[in-house]
Amino acid sequence: MKVKKLAWAYLIKHGTTAKWSYYGGHFGDYGDTDSKTLKALRDISRAGIDWEKTKEPTDGYESAFTDTFNDATNVITLEGTIFTKEGKKYHFATEWEEPRNVFAMFAEFGWLDFDEILKEKCLNKKDD
Repeated sequence: MKVKKLAWAYLIKHGTTAKWSYYGGHFGDYGDTDSKTLKALRDISRAGIDWEKTKEPTDGYESAFTDTFNDATNVITLEGTIFTKEGKKYHFATEWEEPRNVFAMFAEFGWLDFDEILKEKCLNKKDD
């Protein structure tokens, strides 16, 4: 469950509810994307997440236009559908740069604080 929540934290922080734009090469549309995403986030926050129905986000590919005389390029994406406890569902997505490493992702969310971990390990161990 912790890994699922970490993946969703990343996707919610960096993602949007907008559809893929082939010509823009990113998730976004010509509408009011930010307000739609904010509305979804407020609804999710209010209603709560149904973690049984909500699966881990998955990576995939979308094609993006480069120019008239070249082939389209592939963009790695991270996407998933989050379900609220009220039965609503919201699709989130972002362009996905492969993480540098797992530790960088943890550090981004403050879940890898060396001093706190060391303190916790020292306090929970008894001397031999």
